[in-house]
Amino acid sequence: MKHEKISRVISEQSECVLLRAKANNAIYATVNGYQFENLTSGTCGVIDKETATRIFTIPLRLNSMQQKNPLLKELIIKLGLAIEQ
Repeated sequence: MKHEKISRVISEQSECVLLRAKANNAIYATVNGYQFENLTSGTCGVIDKETATRIFTIPLRLNSMQQKNPLLKELIIKLGLAIEQ
């Protein structure tokens, strides 16, 4: 429940929610609903809610930075950045 509340708050405050793939730390962005784009490879696809919840986490600090500086997404794309653990 807490995860869904956080997700909803971020979604309401931003057009784009950034996500971290648990498997490889790649950064994804929500496009429309449950369509996700890998910001490094540009691959885009639709994933159902259950699968998305299982494979992604919401990096709160990264989303906070994105809200303050919308150009962060472009920086991630151009530099091919991923999240370090």
